[in-house]
Amino acid sequence: MTERLAFFSISDPSYVDMTSVLFSSVRHHYPEADLFLFMVGTGEPQELDNGIQVIYVGDIVEADDLEQRLCFYLNVELATSLRPHCFQALFDREYGRVIYVDPDLYIFRRMTEVDDLLSGGANGIVTPHALRSISPMNAAIAGGDKIFLQVGIFNLGFLALNHTPEAIRMVAWWREKLKWQCVADQKNGLFVDQRWLEFLPVYFEGFHILRLPTYNLAPWNAEHYSVIKYGDAFYIDTLDQPVAFIHFSGVRRSRAHFKDMISAHEFYMSKLKAAGNVDLAFEPYSLRIKKGGIVWDKILTFLYKDYISASDDVWNGPLCNDAFYNYATGMDIEINLPRYLVKAIELYPRFAAAVLFSDGEITYDNLLKELDNDKSPYADCACHETVAYLKQMSQLPTSNMSRATVSTGEHLLINPAKGPVRRLLRKSRVALKMYARARVAAIKFFNIHVEAQPIDSGRNLINSELVSARKDAVLARILLRKSPDTEYVK
Repeated sequence: MTERLAFFSISDPSYVDMTSVLFSSVRHHYPEADLFLFMVGTGEPQELDNGIQVIYVGDIVEADDLEQRLCFYLNVELATSLRPHCFQALFDREYGRVIYVDPDLYIFRRMTEVDDLLSGGANGIVTPHALRSISPMNAAIAGGDKIFLQVGIFNLGFLALNHTPEAIRMVAWWREKLKWQCVADQKNGLFVDQRWLEFLPVYFEGFHILRLPTYNLAPWNAEHYSVIKYGDAFYIDTLDQPVAFIHFSGVRRSRAHFKDMISAHEFYMSKLKAAGNVDLAFEPYSLRIKKGGIVWDKILTFLYKDYISASDDVWNGPLCNDAFYNYATGMDIEINLPRYLVKAIELYPRFAAAVLFSDGEITYDNLLKELDNDKSPYADCACHETVAYLKQMSQLPTSNMSRATVSTGEHLLINPAKGPVRRLLRKSRVALKMYARARVAAIKFFNIHVEAQPIDSGRNLINSELVSARKDAVLARILLRKSPDTEYVK
């Protein structure tokens, strides 16, 4: 196999500026390498600065397979599920060495240790999240080492593979696992693609774990080192340990996470600012269910996950599948409410609380209005473009949701606070008005603990936490902060 070298990353438009900075750093130290950016979206092939070749994932994934992934996965899940496809695509182009790098990495020097290992015959190279035990008080992650039991020992922001039969076998195995199991579901031991590669040292031969602190320096492991800046380079503890790359994970979310590497944070932010906008001819995917023309949104993604789990219908795409259409627009028999609405409330309990009236009514007009209100205290729970297509669902003439439509037909009106639910409340009308926000949703839709505290404005302060799977409404419990007119409901 030839010694041709390729670096690649996967991105959508929100990370393109980061990939530009990343590949500038790669090009500086690897002038001989070919650089590839795999984009999640549609567009024409093009070449960006530094010779970055843009490839759209639709060009390397079969159409039926891609449709299912686009509908089944959230953004990060989708991108990571396609990593094996990208490796195989570059192997098919006869590259002898292929290195994946996350968009938020920055390469500070030639990775000579990686060069030597690949030249020496290693089939692949991974880096651990940390080389020493992480403090429970770590600034970047909560829970110390326990977090790595959830997200995996290896950080797949970096993965280097040689084009060997064993690496090809690993990629094929990995690709099969990620078709349906590249989810962020820590309760079931999955965190996108990372947990799967913990099998590498057991299932495959010749994969090297690179245990060097100068690789994968990141906010979660920097507490162990003195990070030194000298010119445009960084060192660990002494000038004898030059950093190979830093993983600037979460750099836009919190500066506090970088308290152990402030100078590195400032360096990287200056690079992002200097990069500016990248001119990319790109269009995001726009999906619709053919029957009814329903725009695909995040709630439908979660319904599709439930549908696959319940039916194991892995052969048919959801966009032209009558069975999934009937499932998504049908009723939740246990709760006797539209399945789409139940899922919306399950996913966004705080948001549901914001639109729940004191008498238990939910209106779509108010629900959509709350989403569009940037000043709403619940605006961070959902965004209109990706979540709320509730009105379109309620207006479908063939949808079971139309059964609950009020006589005006302008919006869907549902009153779950009747019969046994009302009796469960055991509250006076005054108390009901005071505490109703989120209470009815909690009893009727899912098993949830709710604390409600009246404040001067007359509104309620709601803190809610989803607990175990939904149970029968009669068994649901609500724990209220103790007050003269409240009692525990059993």
